[in-house]
Amino acid sequence: MLLKVLTLPFDRAERAFDDRALDAFAAEHEVLSASDHLLVVDGEPCWAILLQARARTGAKAPAKPVQDLRADLDPAERDLFDKLRAWRRARAQADGVPPYVLFDNAQLAALAQLRPRTLEQLREIPGVGEKKCARYGQDLLDLVRGEGGRP
Repeated sequence: MLLKVLTLPFDRAERAFDDRALDAFAAEHEVLSASDHLLVVDGEPCWAILLQARARTGAKAPAKPVQDLRADLDPAERDLFDKLRAWRRARAQADGVPPYVLFDNAQLAALAQLRPRTLEQLREIPGVGEKKCARYGQDLLDLVRGEGGRP
């Protein structure tokens, strides 16, 4: 068993926390539990996360950084990707879980590119199964259609 503390800085240009370290850690470890706190260090917001994990056997390749994912998107897709990330942050906070538990950045980028119109199309995105569709599907479809989406 491994305990890891990550402190993620806020990226003002991206209007989001720089979660590359979290993505990299989750790619190599099975996260068993997470506890997070928002704090301010030297006047800058930070997101501190305590992770309890174990090494993943057959670790997958490291996740692409958000900046790289955004670069692969056209302007309309980038705008939707940013809206999806904002929805994920708000929903994760409302649910009391870290954002990566809901969807990872690659899944959000796929959503922005594919723009699914039905739950069946949503389930075609890798890692999006019945539970995620039941819990978050309608909100995501509403966001894709430009109708908002509640946290």
